[in-house]
Amino acid sequence: MIPSLDDYQIGGILYKPTTETNSANFILFGSATGIKCSYYNKLATYLAENGYIVLLFDYSGIGLSLSQPIRKVKTIMEDWGFIDLQSVVNWITNNFKNHKYYYIGHSVGGQIVGLLKNPNLFEKLIFIASQNGYWRFYTKRKYLYAITYSTVWPLLTRIFGYFPSKRFIGENLPKGVALQWVKWLKSKNYLFDHINSQGYQDLTKPILAYSFSDDHYAPAPAVEDLVKHYPNAEVIFKHYKPEDLGKKKIGHFGFFRESNKEVLWPQIQGFFRS
Repeated sequence: MIPSLDDYQIGGILYKPTTETNSANFILFGSATGIKCSYYNKLATYLAENGYIVLLFDYSGIGLSLSQPIRKVKTIMEDWGFIDLQSVVNWITNNFKNHKYYYIGHSVGGQIVGLLKNPNLFEKLIFIASQNGYWRFYTKRKYLYAITYSTVWPLLTRIFGYFPSKRFIGENLPKGVALQWVKWLKSKNYLFDHINSQGYQDLTKPILAYSFSDDHYAPAPAVEDLVKHYPNAEVIFKHYKPEDLGKKKIGHFGFFRESNKEVLWPQIQGFFRS
């Protein structure tokens, strides 16, 4: 367990290289909204087999970081960056000194890097389907989502005391997380209409940003818009159609499936080691 700046414990999974190596390369994962860190187990294992130390962790109120009834969790979404991610980074730098640090962020995992005090700690970063989440960027059922965000989500959240999203997102969301996320989703500049953090301006390290043509939540324009908010970073875009990779679908989550081990996962090592 990792101590949080806000006096709770953050749960995670640490993977060490499976073969003897002198490598001092450390990869931290930032999960998507409502997705348990264990979802990334196969990719983390693959990277450990290739000589990396890898850390997965759950945001407060999710998975291994949910230690009380979810109705009692007071976390809001920005806390996942300002508190949780910062706490994990502090723990890493205290316990794995003299390492090179790298970052992989999925969806919100790429959105919150700019909330860190020193995002330049990471040598290189990979954002996978990380986007400006404003609903108008969606390429499928966007008006239905807009109505749902404005009515159903807040209503259910206030009735249950948390957002019962387990059936269609992954895990239930704490009340504060869900309600703040709705505000971001309805705002043209997403979280940037509500939060000002110097970290977005400060980041100067290379970012590799992925988008996929069949990802209706993070289409290419939304991914490109997000990285515009890291104006001083060196950004490389990679956009794929599933057929480019010999696949039928990839979507918002497919990058992490073992079926893409041969076509996508080696690109991570290529980028980090180049």
